[in-house]
Order: sequence, then structure tokens, then C-alpha cells
Amino acid sequence: MFKEEINLLFSIVEEELNLVRDEIISTSRKSEIVDARRIVAAICKKNSKLSLEKIGLQLGGRDHATILSALKRHSSLYESDKYYIKKFDNINYKFLSSSVVSKKISSSIKELNYKKENILKQIEKEILKLKSYSNVEKSKKNLNIGLFMGTFNPLHNGHMMIANTAIYSCNFDEVWFVVASESPDKIKDNNVISFKNRIEIVKNCTINNPLLKVCDIEGGLPKPSYTYNTLFELRKKYSEYKFSIIMGSDNIANIEGWKNCKSIIKNHEIFYYERPNIKSNLINSFGAKEIEGVSKIDISSTKIRSIIESGKSLEVLRYLIPNECLYLIEKNNHYKNGKKHTNT
Repeated sequence: MFKEEINLLFSIVEEELNLVRDEIISTSRKSEIVDARRIVAAICKKNSKLSLEKIGLQLGGRDHATILSALKRHSSLYESDKYYIKKFDNINYKFLSSSVVSKKISSSIKELNYKKENILKQIEKEILKLKSYSNVEKSKKNLNIGLFMGTFNPLHNGHMMIANTAIYSCNFDEVWFVVASESPDKIKDNNVISFKNRIEIVKNCTINNPLLKVCDIEGGLPKPSYTYNTLFELRKKYSEYKFSIIMGSDNIANIEGWKNCKSIIKNHEIFYYERPNIKSNLINSFGAKEIEGVSKIDISSTKIRSIIESGKSLEVLRYLIPNECLYLIEKNNHYKNGKKHTNT
């Protein structure tokens, strides 16, 4: 990140938060000024290779430990404080959309897309190799299924990459996206689009890959959707299938609070992918296996919804979500009013 970009970032923060640079780098502990420093630090960290020490120099000579503390607090606020999320997203969007930065981003996106295409081609080749060992199609009675459970509100490219990677890394015959009808931890979420609409998005995004399926079993189960109940029904319906669970390290950190978690762990292999800045001490305690080859990517459904709710151009989402998902979001005006949709 060059001096021109640093100056641009400060000017955007000044304009958005009605502050001046001297206030931001001062020793003031006013909440709006402290938030401004956190936002500058987080955007520098997110969009550059600057060390914490160099970021501290831009913020009045603050040391490594101070910047580290600011980044940790930023992560916490970005998960829980809607007002802070809106401030950060507005500033980050303006910074990334500026002419100074956009040229670099455009070049980086082209490079990432090129790498993405090569990775997907390699995945397809590996899948074909695994499937070509026998001329006889494997019996449907012995399928090894990876269950990728989630709200998928909405589905994004991170989900797709995890599912595709799990196929060959975990030796699954298929990966099923098990769409939650109503997740226990998201009952109060005011912007979950309907179960029917989320099923439609996942189905359209996976239709061209025979190894990825959408599972709508939770639509016929009592609400909220508990993982234990879903697994019980799947085992009853497909008694000869082997089911394993795909989850993020953030879910492993909370698994002890799940309904009948001991039974879930005992009866199913768990494969996990790491989420940024989240490491659970429980991973090794019940033999969870890491999905090898999953890149650490900072994409979340929350951030995608926030961009849509802000009313900004959806072009910025083109590299974050599948084209089929983007089309359906635009067509049906999903997430634009912030109101809860009927879950049908």
C-alpha cells in the first residue's frame, strides 16, 4: 500500500466520519475516533502486506501490540455491531471503488480468476481420475456422502470451493448441500430469505455438477432445524449410505452446545475447513479431519448481504458469488429491504 493509497484512505474516513486526520492519529479515546483508527488499521491489514508495525506508524506511531488489539476488537465488532459493520463496509467499499485502488483490484481479480479456473480444471481432472478406476459405477447402496450443512443465505464461491475440494480431498462420492429450514442460532435473523428461494439458488448453482446435490429434507422437519434430527432422518431414509459432516472451525468451537452433540460426534466423521482467525481446541479432541487444499478465503454471507442492503452496485459481487446466484438475487430483489421473508 503506497502513500497515495494511505492518503486516500484517510480522506475517505475523514469524509465518512466527519473527522480530520490529526484527530484519528491522536491519543483521543473518544469512541468515534477509536472506531476510525480500527477501521483504518483493518483496511490496511485486509488490502496490503504492511506489517503491524508499519500500520502503527501510519496511525501516529502506535506499536505492534496496540494494532493487534485494535484488529481483534474490529473482528469482534464486525460480527456483532450492525452500526460498526455499516461504517466499515461503506468506507471499505469507497476505498476499493476508487480509481487509485480499482486498477490494482482489477488486475488482482483477473489473476485470481485465472487461478480459480485452473484450480477448478484440476479438481475436475482429479475427480475423473478417482471415478475412472472402475468401469462399473459404484453401487448406490454404498455411497460415501459429505453433508455440507448451512443456511446458505446466500450461497457464495467459498461454499462452492469447499464442496468441490472435499470431493477429492475426503474421497466423497457426492457432497450434499443440506439447506437449513430454520437454524437454531439464526431464528432472530431478520434477513433470511425463504427456504424455497435458498433451495432454488443452491439447485441452480450445482445443476451442472453431478457430484454436488441439494438436499431439502429439512423443509419437512419441525422447526428449528437441529443437526441431530436431520441426521437421524437422513440415516432412516438412506440407511445404506455413509454420512460425514463438513463444517467450519467456528462450528466446531460451538459444537458442545448442539443438541445430542455426543451422538453426532460418535456416529459421524467430521471434516473441517478453517475460518479466518478462528481456531478451536476441540478439533483434536474428537478426531476431526481437516479438508486439505481449502484456501483461507475471507468471504461471508453476512458481508454479501451487507453490500446488497447498502444499495450499491451488485457488480462488486460478481467474483464473490456464482453467476446463477447473482442472477436470482437481482431477479427477485433478495436482501434489499432487510425484512424477514416467509419461510416456505
